[in-house]
Amino acid sequence: MKPKVLLIQQVIPVYRLPIFNLLAQKVDLTVIYESGSIPKNALFTAKRVEAFRIPRLGKVYRGGLKSLTKGFDVVINSYDTPGYAVRRLGRMKYGGFGLVHWGIGVSASYSSPYDAKDSDASFYERILKESDACLFYSDYPVRKYTALGWPAEKLFVAPNTVRVERDPEPREKNTLLFLGSLYPQKGFDELLEQYALAVSENPRVPKLVIIGDGSEKCRIEAWIQEHQLQERITLAGAIFDDAVLGRYFSAAIACVSPNQAGLTVLKSMGCGVPYITRRDAITGGELFNIESGVNGVLYGAPDELKGILLDLTEHNETYMLYGKNARAHYEANRKPEDMVNGFLAAIAYAQLRRQKRGGNG
Repeated sequence: MKPKVLLIQQVIPVYRLPIFNLLAQKVDLTVIYESGSIPKNALFTAKRVEAFRIPRLGKVYRGGLKSLTKGFDVVINSYDTPGYAVRRLGRMKYGGFGLVHWGIGVSASYSSPYDAKDSDASFYERILKESDACLFYSDYPVRKYTALGWPAEKLFVAPNTVRVERDPEPREKNTLLFLGSLYPQKGFDELLEQYALAVSENPRVPKLVIIGDGSEKCRIEAWIQEHQLQERITLAGAIFDDAVLGRYFSAAIACVSPNQAGLTVLKSMGCGVPYITRRDAITGGELFNIESGVNGVLYGAPDELKGILLDLTEHNETYMLYGKNARAHYEANRKPEDMVNGFLAAIAYAQLRRQKRGGNG
């Protein structure tokens, strides 16, 4: 019999649907969420629950966690759920379910560098203490917390990734690509300025295609017009269709994002396109997939980006090799099935812990 698993989320992102559907083939999966809609073609049970705030307690779920978790063998709590839920679930697990906490595992946000030494440390210490198993986006937290004395057997990795849909038609590699939300934190000034400098030195630098939408769009449009680069830079808008994105990646020499290295790293690698970003880019751990000079490029100072753009213009074959290596890395280590296997390992261990303390659901 499949174990009954409850996953607590704030929203159900479309990019998680393939992961959750694969997981639902192995377990009886229910996902509860607070806002948004259920993605089409979901193979799992999805239930929307109302959340509200209580003074000094914070956000709570209508109906209560006890009612929501009743009858499940394992509960997976994502780190973006209310802080009080960590304490409540830690106490409630003795009523019968195994408890898994899933997330980045260290501080990481637009305003906080990866693994910043800040007040979040106590939050993660509580998560480690209260959980039966911890499930992380990368192996960095496993190494960190094992070194601090936490038992390695309860620490698991579900490598954060996305499904890709590759273009079946071969295309000429003649563009640079940016994919993501157009927010100030992404480093567009650096990308645009270094691109313009590279073009001024070598007019053969590939055209830049920017896919996405957000608060920076109007400013980017104005910058492009001011610098008369309308023929070199295309704003393609937001695109969510994997098949369409696959065609853009098929024509890209590289994907460039100065300040952020999130799930687009895996999308790019899965499509066989190397990713170019800063060594200190905002990340949830996805940055660690890039081996500079092998399957992508990491750089430091802003003017290094100009040099990279000039280099890929003259040495296209080198970046084609990086792309092949990137795809090989994805196929060997970062497919959706690899992420699901991490979930299954953590679920199995949480069930074992539950059985040892006599839980019966």
